[in-house]
Amino acid sequence: MKLDRLRKADKKRVKEFLQTVYGYTLPSGYSYFVNSKHKLFMVSVGMDDLLQFKLDRVGLYLGEMNDTEFRLSFCGLKLFWHMQGPAKNQYELTKTLTEMYLRGQNIPCKNEGRAFYTLTYQNEPVAVAKAIDGTFLNYVPKAFRGEVIL
Repeated sequence: MKLDRLRKADKKRVKEFLQTVYGYTLPSGYSYFVNSKHKLFMVSVGMDDLLQFKLDRVGLYLGEMNDTEFRLSFCGLKLFWHMQGPAKNQYELTKTLTEMYLRGQNIPCKNEGRAFYTLTYQNEPVAVAKAIDGTFLNYVPKAFRGEVIL
């Protein structure tokens, strides 16, 4: 795998999706790279010489993109939340649903159709999830799953 600088067209697509779905803008003063698995990373400007090395990830993992959408990572969500405030499209979870989600289970939701939501518990971000026909798909990495004391 190797990293490539994010192309202008892809950067524009990510910017539009971030603004439309989450209400966020890409911060300036950073360079953006993407690997062959379509994972987006953010590094400080001036680190561009990293492209000369064979790396598959560098900096902060912001999320994963494909042709039609951009799924914000947990770390990306936390970064944007603290830099730019709460996201749009929030869905407040109960304690039980939060525990289920953080254990790696898909959970029910009241929303129909397909859309990304910022899951929150007590006004704090928990994760980004995609709602598909009444179910939030679980994107919590296995390393973050487990028993959580809330």
